[in-house]
Amino acid sequence: MKNEKKETAVEWLYNELLNSEPNILEWNKLLQQAKEMEKNQIKSIFCDGLICGIQNPKVKPEQYYKQIWGGGEQ
Repeated sequence: MKNEKKETAVEWLYNELLNSEPNILEWNKLLQQAKEMEKNQIKSIFCDGLICGIQNPKVKPEQYYKQIWGGGEQ
């Protein structure tokens, strides 16, 4: 089974910015998309690791994200 590398939110944003017009509104839209991707990746990593359901079954991925990264809009 081949292990495919997943694209990180940062890599995705970099590639999108390279292929977009230098427009602050478009760049802000892309940044918001990248933040959402990063949030989903963090939640996925949380569940894929030993933390989810094993070490701390009372903490859900959304709670973990908010606790570690604040979960607020920046």
